[in-house]
Amino acid sequence: MPLGADEADPEAELRRLVERWRQLPLDVATARLPLVRDHIQGLADRSARLAGHPAAPVPDLGPAVAADQLRVMVHDVVRRAGDVDRADVAARLRGLRAQL
Repeated sequence: MPLGADEADPEAELRRLVERWRQLPLDVATARLPLVRDHIQGLADRSARLAGHPAAPVPDLGPAVAADQLRVMVHDVVRRAGDVDRADVAARLRGLRAQL
């Protein structure tokens, strides 16, 4: 079954994930931070590959900044990857949100 337009939209999934992240109590967000950081780093690595640059570590700035870091990395990947990877990025964000 094909995905609906909203399900393949990374920006829509990102909005949902950020909203969910902001609703988490601090202790839960802190406990889930490694999961989010793994996604942030994975997106940063993917963006670097797409741009032809070496991967670099994304600094851990804590749970208060994680949603902003995720947003930047999603936009970088989507901008560099084009429409082909949009559904994949959206699916990964949906999976991360389900784990929060």
